[in-house]
Parts: sequence; structure tokens; C-alpha cells
Amino acid sequence: MIQPCLGGALHLERVTNDAFDGGTVAYIFNTTFGQNQAAIKGGGIYVAKASVEIVGGLLQGNMVGVSDGLSVEETFSTRPLGGGIYTNYPIEMSDVHLKGNQAGRGGGLYATISTDERPLNLSGCTFDSNVAFEAYINGKTYSGTGGGDILVRTRILSLCSHPI
Repeated sequence: MIQPCLGGALHLERVTNDAFDGGTVAYIFNTTFGQNQAAIKGGGIYVAKASVEIVGGLLQGNMVGVSDGLSVEETFSTRPLGGGIYTNYPIEMSDVHLKGNQAGRGGGLYATISTDERPLNLSGCTFDSNVAFEAYINGKTYSGTGGGDILVRTRILSLCSHPI
């Protein structure tokens, strides 16, 4: 089976009209993303330079890092990131449950955001039993590479009411 490299179920890239009114373009409401796989980033959802708001829903059992039986490190020489969600843009999530997702880093959520304009907003989200597994890259083994539930690489983060 051929898997997508980015976004096992949903790939959102350059979906924004922020220059005009700052509005959210992609709105995901009470949706389940389950048992999806991507080779490199975003087992369930991949977001790159896209305005996204996710309200309610479940991301469960999504995985990143395996493609046709080979590990992503063997195939692409890169770490698998964001089992549930990978984002490089500030997103807003409320009341979303991320459970049992897997990746090399950021089992539930991997966020790397380089802008100081808006925060990554997480409100009332639940992270449960997500896993960051061992990675093998260019002949080196990396164990516990970070963020079983969440790995965030940004200066601005807003967390509110989160059982982790």
C-alpha cells in the first residue's frame, strides 16, 4: 500500500486568507480521524501555512513513520513527526481528544511555529497514551526522542484546561 508522505487523512497547505481578514479558512467540527498513516509528517492531519480551527472530535490510532514496511528513517532519512497532528502554523484546537497516536517525535501533536504573531491555542483538549518511539537515523539510534503526547517548538503557547 502506498501511503502519503504528509497527512495520512488530511493535508492542508497554504490555505489562508489572513492577509485580508484574518479569518479561519479550514474549520473541522466533531470529526474522527482514526487509523491513518503517513510516511513523514502528520499521521492524521498535516498543516503547513494554513489557518485551521478544530473543535471537538477524536484523533486515535494514527501513525507516522512507516511506508511499505520500511521505516521512514530508512526511506527518507528524516524523523517521523506528529502522529495525530503536525503543524508549522498556529492552529486553534478546543475539546479535541488525541489518543494512541504514534510518531518519532510528538506522538499526539508536533508543533513547530516560527511566528510570534499568534499563539498555538489548545483549550480543553485531552492527550492520552500517545507515543514517541525510538528512531533510527543515518546509523544512529534515538530513543525517547521527545513528546509522547505533545512536542512544541514555539515561543508562544496557550494551554487551558488540559489533562495530559
